[in-house]
Amino acid sequence: MKRFKQFLDEILETKDLNQIEPFVKKNVVHFFDSPYLTKYYKSLKPFALKSNESKLVLAWLAFLSGDFMSHYMHVMSIHFDELEDVMKALYLDLKSISKLFGTLEERYKYSLESLQYVENDNSFYKGNALAIHANLIFLKGEIRKAAEYFEKAFEIFFREQLYFQASVAISNSLTDYMRLGEFSKVIEKAQHILMLTSEFQSDDKVYWEVLGLPMGSVYMITNKPALAMEWLNRAERAIDQMELVHMHGSLEIYLIKTYLLLKDFKKLGNFLDKTCHLFEHMHIESMQTVIGYGKIVSNHPEKSVEIERMEQIFLDRDNVRPLVMETIAYLSNHQLSNINFVEKMVQLMDGYRYSGDIVSLQTCLLQLAEHYYIQNDYVAAKLLIEEAIELYHQKNVKAPFYLYDYHCFPLISKIDKRIITTAKVVDYTNLLTQRELEILALINQGKNNDEIGKTIFISEGTVKWHINHILSKLEVKNRLQAIDKAKTLKLLD
Repeated sequence: MKRFKQFLDEILETKDLNQIEPFVKKNVVHFFDSPYLTKYYKSLKPFALKSNESKLVLAWLAFLSGDFMSHYMHVMSIHFDELEDVMKALYLDLKSISKLFGTLEERYKYSLESLQYVENDNSFYKGNALAIHANLIFLKGEIRKAAEYFEKAFEIFFREQLYFQASVAISNSLTDYMRLGEFSKVIEKAQHILMLTSEFQSDDKVYWEVLGLPMGSVYMITNKPALAMEWLNRAERAIDQMELVHMHGSLEIYLIKTYLLLKDFKKLGNFLDKTCHLFEHMHIESMQTVIGYGKIVSNHPEKSVEIERMEQIFLDRDNVRPLVMETIAYLSNHQLSNINFVEKMVQLMDGYRYSGDIVSLQTCLLQLAEHYYIQNDYVAAKLLIEEAIELYHQKNVKAPFYLYDYHCFPLISKIDKRIITTAKVVDYTNLLTQRELEILALINQGKNNDEIGKTIFISEGTVKWHINHILSKLEVKNRLQAIDKAKTLKLLD
């Protein structure tokens, strides 16, 4: 990566288009296998590139950098028929992912056409076509199929040693599996890849830190906010370092919700201010929605403006984004908006049941139950709560119960007394007793139960009793996992 950037800088210093054009055409793939797309774009933008291939690379870089006007102008200037098949696929992929080139159905057709051009290819171009198609499949509500396409793209990128592209593809795949509630699969796959790539050079190693996003999301959803914050912060540092604009949005949603679980509104406010500053020059509706949601649920001084903005987005769209729906429901249930959201939410829930998005489904179930509870329709509220509780126990989807202060919590507790009325925010510094920490340290030294008992003068049965408590509190299955978890939480040196 550094070598390529050095070559590019040397070529650009000549300001000779006769050298720059051939270099760009020869190194198309290298421009994509790097997080520093915005830097490449700023370096190339001043030059009047003329070849179709060069303009296509520039169009992609403009799109990924958020310069949508230049992106559109470059795409429109390209002569499609003059491109080779793999470059035709790359061109169609760009039109597929850009909302400037039609409806979802129109862009989906571009993607299908792209796949035909790379049918016999097995390089970057096919991996890219698969990844773009995965994005569109996800938007059509086929989450599992999208996850599988992202996984296929990852396999091609990884085999071709295109590690940046590989890390983004597998992160998207795992995020989709997370939505389906396959939490163990996400954690195990991510940890396997992190172990596999642990010996990579530092330049490539940072790519894999983005796996903190799906891992952190899983921990947030399963109501483990301390672990969620640790992994999401790792992902945030990597995303900021690599300037991955396209990975923002999902990251901020899960960070905001983790702060809500922790009830840390001061840090949430600081985070929102930082995020606003980062995106103030970009008019990206998805990010404005995320920031608006954060300001509303944190009672930010600009809350009133964001309420009106969110209401307008809701009224202007037939297909409402999940976060917009969640926010409008929250506002209505807190008597901050008079918009009737029920019909659209029921439609959205039907879509989630079809796609298998149980995380979004549970959030809707609880918001709609809250609405009916406030309206004194306890029968309807009870049916929705029972479905949400089933997901809580069978799929371990817990966080939506604790994000907001529900009026219907007395009914929730009546239906299932195991669900407490406040979030399980664990203070890990006081999680284990002094005796349990002492035993954990001896386990770390490799001592067995008999040796531990003789060291601290208790019976072997008492040692077993303490160890069972340690495993339960740390939510692990064996001693090795307990040691790893304790070190992660800084309970052991």
